[in-house]
Amino acid sequence: MNLAAVLLLLFFITYALFVVGLMVGWRRIAQNRTPHHTTQPCHFSVIIACRNEATQLPQLFKSLRQLDFPHTQFEVVFIDDHSEDQTFVLLQEFAATAHFPVRPLQLSSHQKGKKAALALGIQQSKHNLIATTDADCILPIDWLKGFETVFQNPEIQFCAGAVLFNSPEGALAIQQHFYRTEFLSLMGSGGAIIGWDAVLMANGANMAFRKSAYLQVGGHERSQQFASGDDVFLLHHIKKQYPQGIDFLPKPPVFTDAPATLKAFWKQRLRWAGKASGYKNPTAIAVSWGVFLVAFFFLMAQVFLILGVLHPLVFACVMALKILPDYLFLKQLQRFYHQPMRYYFLMVYGHPIYIVLVALAAPFVKNLTWKSRTI
Repeated sequence: MNLAAVLLLLFFITYALFVVGLMVGWRRIAQNRTPHHTTQPCHFSVIIACRNEATQLPQLFKSLRQLDFPHTQFEVVFIDDHSEDQTFVLLQEFAATAHFPVRPLQLSSHQKGKKAALALGIQQSKHNLIATTDADCILPIDWLKGFETVFQNPEIQFCAGAVLFNSPEGALAIQQHFYRTEFLSLMGSGGAIIGWDAVLMANGANMAFRKSAYLQVGGHERSQQFASGDDVFLLHHIKKQYPQGIDFLPKPPVFTDAPATLKAFWKQRLRWAGKASGYKNPTAIAVSWGVFLVAFFFLMAQVFLILGVLHPLVFACVMALKILPDYLFLKQLQRFYHQPMRYYFLMVYGHPIYIVLVALAAPFVKNLTWKSRTI
């Protein structure tokens, strides 16, 4: 066995151990939680940035009305980011009929973007506990109750929550399952790493934090140069300021729409990848590079086998060290959320291919469009 084969095996053994670590981290988060009993009522300001969401808002309004939480203990602050449809009209109508406080705000002409919208909403919020979601989400009935149990612990400053994909009508079934499974792996990895008292990612569709911590770390000002990352950078900054102040809430999950097309998926992931260059957190940097290298070496192993550079037995070991741990971790997540495991072969090859392509393309892609706006 040559040196290259030995190094390749050692690399994938390390990866397999990492995925086992993710499984343990998820178990810590999901099964070994000791929720804090509600002793003091929590008051939340729910902050939702909107842009061109007229078609999505009705389902969000419905889930907000159904929240099982005292109406005197939360408010909803909507911020319209220069929508070109009837979004703000719908927000005003909802505010007039809701049985809890609702405030629709608009960004001024010299402000734009999701981070500016969130910053305005948080600035105008009445409560110290901030919960965020997106306009295209469906909230579970006990959404705020889940966060309330977490924030009974005064040490917790930031709590990330689980987000799962709906499947858009008209998408191919096989495509739907790839989107769902890939997104589930991202969310599960983020939660599992928090289980080890480190941080990787969070999703603004389901997270909560203390306004005092947000102001302490400078809010969104420190990441204004990136079009996305309103959630991830805030998580990293609060983690640095409050090392023991991060938690993850695996249930109840918030549901959001999966990309409707492959093109939409591609553009979304390019937008997400664009913020990676701004990471300062060591764990996030290491994991980001690790994910790329695993995908790259996995694909190169196929090439080396074809060229006769890699012995078939070594190749088989590499396959096993990559595919089996991934499958077990995904199975753990899918059982927890009662989601079916289908078309796993798509993840085996589809995931590494898109990871490598996105990583290579992201630094050169400019002027992406999102919500009818170039970013």
